[in-house]
Amino acid sequence: PLRFGEAGEYLRVATSSGTAWGGVVTNRLSVLEPSTRVPGLLRTAAVLPNARRPEPLGKPGELLYGTRFVGDRLYAVTFDRVDPLYVVDLSNPLDPRIAGAVELPGFSDWLHPLPGGLLLGVGRDAQTTAQGLTLFQGVQLNLFDVRDAAVPRVLQRVLVGKRGSESALFAHPHAYSEIAPTGGNLRFALPARVHDGERPESG
Repeated sequence: PLRFGEAGEYLRVATSSGTAWGGVVTNRLSVLEPSTRVPGLLRTAAVLPNARRPEPLGKPGELLYGTRFVGDRLYAVTFDRVDPLYVVDLSNPLDPRIAGAVELPGFSDWLHPLPGGLLLGVGRDAQTTAQGLTLFQGVQLNLFDVRDAAVPRVLQRVLVGKRGSESALFAHPHAYSEIAPTGGNLRFALPARVHDGERPESG
């Protein structure tokens, strides 16, 4: 549901097509608007990447994981072995562009805007074996500073548990709860099953 974002008369949609893990993947942002010829239908107003802005969303073989439309921006995470967070500028809906990006290990499935130009990412840590396999590890929480779209920064990275740890937030957006501050710090909560012993052989 977070792959869609509506702003005025425009509908923004983030999609992935193809096969991951070494296959050919196309990540695309489409900006749709009402058709002037057929009432009730939508037409494509802009796409990214395009001939003018060919930079792809993600490296070869990377699928979209977390996406979030916030105002005139799209925050998008792609993943193969590391987690690039992209900040896409949608202030001109007819000319979307990648404003900035930052990389860190693992990936974020869930992205949530916080006050003060911050962005919370919740996902998994990941490690690559000597055989080149990428194994998901514990639950990973990332705090990003996205006040400057051109230079997003990782402020904090917290790992919870080891391989086998899970959170309902990966599948259900309503698993996230937030308590607005009344003069103090904002607090949020999410359920997790934390595995902190020996790592299981599979999963």
